[in-house]
Amino acid sequence: MSRIDRYIFWQLLGFFGFFSVILIAVYWVNRAVGLLETLLGDGQTLGVFVQMSLLTIPGVVELIVPMAAFGAAAFTANKLSGDSELVILQATGFSYWRIMRPVMYFGAVVAIFTALVTNYLIPEAATQLRELNAEISKNTTAKYLKEGQFHTPSEGIVLYFRDITDNGELLDIFIADSRNLNFQQIYTAQRAFVLNDDGSPKLLLLDGVVQRSVMTGQTLSTSHFSDFTISLDSLLANERKGKLGAGEMSTFYLITATEATAKPLRRSVEYLHFKGHLRITWAVSAAFTAMIGFSSLLVGGFSRQGLWKQISLAIGLLIVMYLVHIVTLSNGPLLAGGWTLAYLTPLVGAIATSLVIWQAGRPRRVEQASTRIVAAR
Repeated sequence: MSRIDRYIFWQLLGFFGFFSVILIAVYWVNRAVGLLETLLGDGQTLGVFVQMSLLTIPGVVELIVPMAAFGAAAFTANKLSGDSELVILQATGFSYWRIMRPVMYFGAVVAIFTALVTNYLIPEAATQLRELNAEISKNTTAKYLKEGQFHTPSEGIVLYFRDITDNGELLDIFIADSRNLNFQQIYTAQRAFVLNDDGSPKLLLLDGVVQRSVMTGQTLSTSHFSDFTISLDSLLANERKGKLGAGEMSTFYLITATEATAKPLRRSVEYLHFKGHLRITWAVSAAFTAMIGFSSLLVGGFSRQGLWKQISLAIGLLIVMYLVHIVTLSNGPLLAGGWTLAYLTPLVGAIATSLVIWQAGRPRRVEQASTRIVAAR
């Protein structure tokens, strides 16, 4: 890497770090406020909030890297143009492809960084987040098992326990379930125990009655039981107790998924294939956002009126890329062979970058730039 390449490359990297920190802080604070209210409202500690919020950072980084790379490239190009450094490089015989070389180095660094985040950090964070949610679920379950109080842990559920003995036995249990609008069920039992069935808490009711009232027919039926088991997860409706998801799987697992491997994840094969290839293409797309941001500001050469036209062009091309990305996100997981659509966004970025550099490097553009330099003298 030549001295000029290093000079431009380190400016790009510095502004990229600056924009990344700012954008991560804005996104993280926005998410953390809602997360803090939810966790503290459920009686969780500040340590749990910090741990969970840190695990959300990789997902935030994945979103902001393309924008930070675009901002760094556009800002660097604007600075070089404002200091007349781009004009000097052009006057000394540097072609536009040659000027773009340090930007390509920078794009490669952005792509590698994004690939590490999407393919390794995010799946690992998703796994740890699921395990943390499971632990929170247990704590939330214990929160509602307090004697002598009526609780409404979820809409349509009312829980009551008169007392809890030293050996963990619950006495005089009342559970009203009116989640279904067509009928209501009421469980009463003399005793109950909380059981752990493979990490899923269950309530074992002993010596009780189930009353089922049908609203439409105005009928009531009762059933006596000696023992009856109810899943506490279903009663508490704890949405945070996550199950194994596609986000935790490796990229290789996703792109090679079959019907058998997709079934435990409750996702279609097309969905898994698309998500796997999207991890690869998102990193490449991030690199092209940087090259679009820089190359667009080369069009037209130096102007005393500023670069507002070039900046508008860069923003317009970025919007086009994101619109293509949104369309592929909507259709790719639904179509057979839809994973190929994941490569459409970086393809559009490559075509846009090539066309912009070609337009900037046309002979008449070079001649006009030389004419401006002579006139300035």
